[in-house]
Amino acid sequence: MNNYSTSDMGADASFDSSVWYDGTHGGVGYMIAVRDKGNVDVYGKVLWTQINSDNVTTGAGEKVHFDSADSLRSRLGVRYNHQLDEKVKGFVGVT
Repeated sequence: MNNYSTSDMGADASFDSSVWYDGTHGGVGYMIAVRDKGNVDVYGKVLWTQINSDNVTTGAGEKVHFDSADSLRSRLGVRYNHQLDEKVKGFVGVT
């Protein structure tokens, strides 16, 4: 559910929209042991989202159409992890 309301555009510039929103993501990674207390994590992720289109009527009676939208993003990264002591782990990485 999307709700919008503002007083910047005059009276009754508001609407309610209820459309399906879908999304999923997945990832893979591989850890390479280096040194006694460290490893390198090489990973990739893919994220997909989609929202359906909708037609709404504002409080002022204006008809507005929203197109559907798809989003596909990817992330690749490398991170070095190091065990500092029994309970603390530090890392530095680039994505």
